[in-house]
Amino acid sequence: MAEATKDRELLAQSAREVDREEPNSALFKSLFDSMTEAVIVADTRGRIVAMNPAARHVVGTATGIDPNLWPDFFDVYQADGRTPLGTEQRPIARALRGETTSDFVFVLRPREDNTKEVRLAASGYPLLDDDGRPLGGAVLLRSATDAAEQSARAKRFEAELHERVQVLDAIIRSMGDGVAVADATTRLTLFNPSAERIFGHGTTDRPPEEWSELYGVYYPDTSTRVPADELPLVRAVRGETVEDMELFIRNPRVPDGVHISVNASPLRDESRNVVG
Repeated sequence: MAEATKDRELLAQSAREVDREEPNSALFKSLFDSMTEAVIVADTRGRIVAMNPAARHVVGTATGIDPNLWPDFFDVYQADGRTPLGTEQRPIARALRGETTSDFVFVLRPREDNTKEVRLAASGYPLLDDDGRPLGGAVLLRSATDAAEQSARAKRFEAELHERVQVLDAIIRSMGDGVAVADATTRLTLFNPSAERIFGHGTTDRPPEEWSELYGVYYPDTSTRVPADELPLVRAVRGETVEDMELFIRNPRVPDGVHISVNASPLRDESRNVVG
């Protein structure tokens, strides 16, 4: 807020200096030009009277183009890039009417090449003299193109990720080997069709302490139940790797029983923390 107030005071002083030749005019012009924020100042008639280098850079105009002639070079659209933005809706016009705007997004599209565009976010406010009389309006601009590109990239990444997940899911479901997945809390999140066929059951909300009884998990002797902390999936969630552990599965849905060999591995994130 303090920075905005300081900028407003500086811009108001710059506007006062536009029509007055005073010794400190050069100083204010230097300060105005050195501002990192892109700034455009208009007088009460809507004529652009000051524009710092940062503004020309953000807008992407050649130095020699009079900003008052921009309508001859650009078409202006609302944030959707399709709906024309009327003159009275623009931040500088609203500032001249005494309105304040914040991060108003609009699009400039060069008429010579309408495939290119400059997406900007504008904050505008009126400029007043010491007695509260209007001097004009000012707009602070920043590029909104990066944010739009980041959003587009995020959507593309999300779509690609969704597609990969679908492919992975299809692969897992079509595998002849049974695959079971648990999260970091040892909650079952996936049993592929082969695992359901082997165990006679799919996923369950019951805790690991009940899995041996539910699924009928025994050691190869076919009579000794495997305790919860020795189940391969539970061990994997603890961070252990299990290779070729022999088990016997028998329950009411698999009455004849079946001998199986199990491999289990922890799933880790980029920081090597176990996530399942």
